[in-house]
Amino acid sequence: MSDDRSHSLAPWLVAALALALFSWRAAPGVTFEDSGELAAATVTLGVPHPPGYPLSMLSGRVWLVLVSPFTDDAARALNLFSAACAAAAVGLLASFAVRVGARFGAAVATGLLLVTSTTFAAQAVVTEVYALAALLSVACLHTALTAPRPLFRSGLLLGLAMCAHLGSVLLAPLLFASVARARRAGRARLLALPAGIALGLLPYVWVPLAAARDPVVNIGRIDGWPRLAQHLLRVQYDTGLDLPLSRQLPFLVEQLVGQWPLVVLGGVLAFALLAKRVPRGLFAPIAVTLVVTGAGLLLTVGFPLDEPLVRWRLAGSFVPLVVLTAALLSLALIAIERALDGRLPALGLALALPLATVLLALPFGPTTLATAVDQRGATWAEDYGREVLGACPPDAVLVVSASGYSDVLYFPLLYLQVVRDVRPDVFVLNRDLLPHEWFREELAERRPELAAACARLERAFAESQAATPRDVRIVTTSFFPEVHALGRPVAFVTRPSPRLTAGRSVVPGPVLWHAGDVEVSPAPPAARWLPEHDPDPWVAELRRRTRERDLARAALLEERGDGPAAAPLRTRWR
Repeated sequence: MSDDRSHSLAPWLVAALALALFSWRAAPGVTFEDSGELAAATVTLGVPHPPGYPLSMLSGRVWLVLVSPFTDDAARALNLFSAACAAAAVGLLASFAVRVGARFGAAVATGLLLVTSTTFAAQAVVTEVYALAALLSVACLHTALTAPRPLFRSGLLLGLAMCAHLGSVLLAPLLFASVARARRAGRARLLALPAGIALGLLPYVWVPLAAARDPVVNIGRIDGWPRLAQHLLRVQYDTGLDLPLSRQLPFLVEQLVGQWPLVVLGGVLAFALLAKRVPRGLFAPIAVTLVVTGAGLLLTVGFPLDEPLVRWRLAGSFVPLVVLTAALLSLALIAIERALDGRLPALGLALALPLATVLLALPFGPTTLATAVDQRGATWAEDYGREVLGACPPDAVLVVSASGYSDVLYFPLLYLQVVRDVRPDVFVLNRDLLPHEWFREELAERRPELAAACARLERAFAESQAATPRDVRIVTTSFFPEVHALGRPVAFVTRPSPRLTAGRSVVPGPVLWHAGDVEVSPAPPAARWLPEHDPDPWVAELRRRTRERDLARAALLEERGDGPAAAPLRTRWR
């Protein structure tokens, strides 16, 4: 086998390894976070949370059609779609390394950097938008820095990447490298660049078209230009928090260095000692884009990144940063490979560099998502959803209210009801959506019995001076007397505040909290799905909430004289 052929085989080899690993570790079904909403929106061709992720919806729908003969679980199929996109990104990054001078060892090592990144690998095993965005980001980088006529294609790929995840706009500095290369080649047809970007952004046309169909999943209820602008600009995600840089910066450092600290250290030394062997003209555009991306993420992510649950949720937004870091490190790997060329046998060099990279990367990655890269046994979101919906009385109203993460608890329920047709008689009300005008309009239309309550809540928001998330949640409590007045059983996933129960008693059941005069069964609590040693922070949070409910239930049973029956209430994780 010639050297040239071995170089070209490296991307295919590393992509195949990544596909096998990610597919093996992919979740068997729906997971917490956005998985349930994205899967339900893909199945129904609906509109998920801002900015709508049109390319993820459309490509995911095509994927579902292709794999439908092999699985009937949309979430499982879309988990494998993430695995395939992530594996393609790994192979394409290795191809970029080959194109800029890497031989077999450095090319494979470059691809393995992404495989060993916990932030990247965690998005490759669940239904999310980040794997597709990473693939298109790598394609944009590859084209902008290596293609002979890069302007139109790099613009097109950046536009498509923004349709997968809007944060990809932070890669725009790479396009300046495209312009510089085109000028040097004497082909500065600069109009090709904006034309490519405009064409790449066309999938966003799908968002208002999909909303006009009024699908089951229709976040934002886009019915005109103002709401479309709000949706695309993610206005609904404004937290109103003014967070100091000191709270955000450590997480950025973790993404830059914490993925592979020894590899990063080795890369810095390689740049310092082997500067003449580093491929020229590539370091500056990648480094500048890395700085712009990091700064942009710090300025736009308005959530406290020093809180564990928030870090877990938002780590995927930092995937472009990981991709750029890996691309920069690939230049250092090429410099090391060139320095060692002739000093080691060709086969030894081809094997030693990837092996050394993996050994230096794997043991030193205690990052936020270090426990999320293997989701093979992650059935707990579906188990949780089935247990919660199954515990509801017929025609019940199930209220999901958990400050800061109601959607995490709501999305698995949405998926099970919309896609799996589990307990469609239950009306699941996500309290965190009540502050949004579009949701109140949708609720009034789909639940006419609550139209008057929605109108009163509209007036309450107009008259209130709510300035913080806490103030907003207090205003929404005025809605719940109307919910209780429907005459339907009302249950809560988490312990409700007195404002939400409208003066009614709260009874902790085996699975849910119930409002009103409800008989308490002495049967042991359910929640058998909570694994004892599971590292998922959402399971840990639910375990804490479940323990709170069980203790309250045991005390209630003891107060009613059912002391002996309280013994089975001891859960096996305590």
